[in-house]
Amino acid sequence: MGKYQIALDRQIATKEVEVVIKNLKSSKTPGSNGFSEEYYRALKQRLVPVLTELFNTILQRNKISDSWKEAKIVVIPKEGKDLTNCASYTISLINVDAQIYAKVLANRLNVILPKFVHPEQSGFIAGRDLSDNIRTPNMIYVVNCCKFY
Repeated sequence: MGKYQIALDRQIATKEVEVVIKNLKSSKTPGSNGFSEEYYRALKQRLVPVLTELFNTILQRNKISDSWKEAKIVVIPKEGKDLTNCASYTISLINVDAQIYAKVLANRLNVILPKFVHPEQSGFIAGRDLSDNIRTPNMIYVVNCCKFY
């Protein structure tokens, strides 16, 4: 695991933070810190260096802020959902700084996880499709049923 541990623990680069901010999903609802994704995109030039320094401090100290462990649960109808279903109204607002940090780390994991997860495990691994696992038993069945002796 040595070289992979280093890959996960290395200093976070400004480019990693920029990529995550660029790809934040647009939302009309701000995070628990009161800032929306649009705020981060609009002030990206100023925020990226500050966030990068913050994230690297967190990596060094191995401790996150208590506010990052909290979520505000609000009752807002989700767009395009069945409004007769209670689950269509619950939204957890999470600190956007925490979301960005988590995505930076997730992006790093996405690079190395395929090296550790067996190829037959297809769920939640980039470039793998769950439908492959559904097709495999079907193909085995077809091959076994259609053998000509």
